[in-house]
Amino acid sequence: MVRATILMASMVLAGSVVGPNACGEEGVASSRPTTDSDKSAAKVPAKLSERLGSADRKIRNMALVELSRQSAQGHGQLSPTDVGKMFEIILTVDDPIFVGQATHILRRHPGNAEAVALANRTLLGDQARASVVGALIYLERHDGKAFERYFEAKKTYNELPLAVKTQLATAEPVRILWGRYCAQLVSEYLNWQPPKYSADVPNPYIEKVVAAQGDVVPYLIAAQGKATKVSPCIVRALGEIGVPEGLAFLVEAYKNDPRRDIAVAIGSSWRSRGVEEVFNSFDERSLRMLLGVVLTKEWGSLKGKDATELKKYILEHLVEIIKECRLRSRPVLG
Repeated sequence: MVRATILMASMVLAGSVVGPNACGEEGVASSRPTTDSDKSAAKVPAKLSERLGSADRKIRNMALVELSRQSAQGHGQLSPTDVGKMFEIILTVDDPIFVGQATHILRRHPGNAEAVALANRTLLGDQARASVVGALIYLERHDGKAFERYFEAKKTYNELPLAVKTQLATAEPVRILWGRYCAQLVSEYLNWQPPKYSADVPNPYIEKVVAAQGDVVPYLIAAQGKATKVSPCIVRALGEIGVPEGLAFLVEAYKNDPRRDIAVAIGSSWRSRGVEEVFNSFDERSLRMLLGVVLTKEWGSLKGKDATELKKYILEHLVEIIKECRLRSRPVLG
């Protein structure tokens, strides 16, 4: 009884009492004045479909969580009519990431003829809108032929809208167009010639090659063909990109032709597992010659250390070494 009295007193002091509320229901009635957040909360649509189309990003994202939960409970949770209505609302949101996520959830449910028709109509409209992403994601599951026709009409990767490139990057047609783009880019990069009587003109394609990162590496390596000595342009690109996919190729290239630019490119392509690979690929003399180039600034104080100590140093300073070697892979112009 005493404990109950203390509890009641504390609630009164806090500004709330227990008892019937305005509707005659038992609950906690607060004397706290209504705030702006309360008013906005009261405006949250009751229907999930309406919340998915809300202009408020937080409300949309919470609705997305609820949609995902309902879908995980089984297809019976959403009828084809519900799917169609939700899809129509989702396509009105100008946020490709949200549209993509929401459509991936909706397309798990049985196909809806109206949704398929809407998706096809959407592809005929403004290609820059986020709705194109949702339309393609839905059609990929429920109208594969329409999905394929869209990409067949796109001859190059650059014809795709930016949102499609990012949100459908793993889709097979996008990957095919991306592969063609990388192959063409490498060809343009390697075949470019500076204007006559011009010195120190930078290759205009190198920035795009570096931006393609690891995806372009197989095309750079393939471009080498059967030549024993690697083109400086290929070495430069691999050095500036600096990803482990190029390491094995560079190690073999250095064995055949121990050039400084190849050594630097090896340094930029290192990762923790790659360090062991490099140490196991060369005899001590060749290894130390390689490390002398990669660790050029520190080599004076490191050359007396044994292999274990050198590996320890490299692993501890790997991030700085990679960054430095990437910068050194760039040619100095002027």
